[in-house]
Amino acid sequence: SSWRYPQKDKEFGRRMYAFNAIIQGQDDVLDRIEYVKYTLHRSYPNPIQTTTDRVGRFKLKELAYGESELRAEVKIKEQNELICLTRYINLTDTGSRL
Repeated sequence: SSWRYPQKDKEFGRRMYAFNAIIQGQDDVLDRIEYVKYTLHRSYPNPIQTTTDRVGRFKLKELAYGESELRAEVKIKEQNELICLTRYINLTDTGSRL
């Protein structure tokens, strides 16, 4: 989900947006996730971010000024193979806040 974040426009010198990404699923499925590693566009200062926050549904919170692809590798407990997800982050002015 994304939304306009004009508080940061002046700092970055352009129209800024905030976005959140979460892992959606039933509780028993989310409980089996060990971590999620997000890969953002290489222009981000910290393009690879890992979270183990099950309560927050493995939420990623970031700022953006342009649309891009977000990749996530999901590590399931006691499973060697990763689940690879991709989502195009399209920026909207009034998206819901997750």
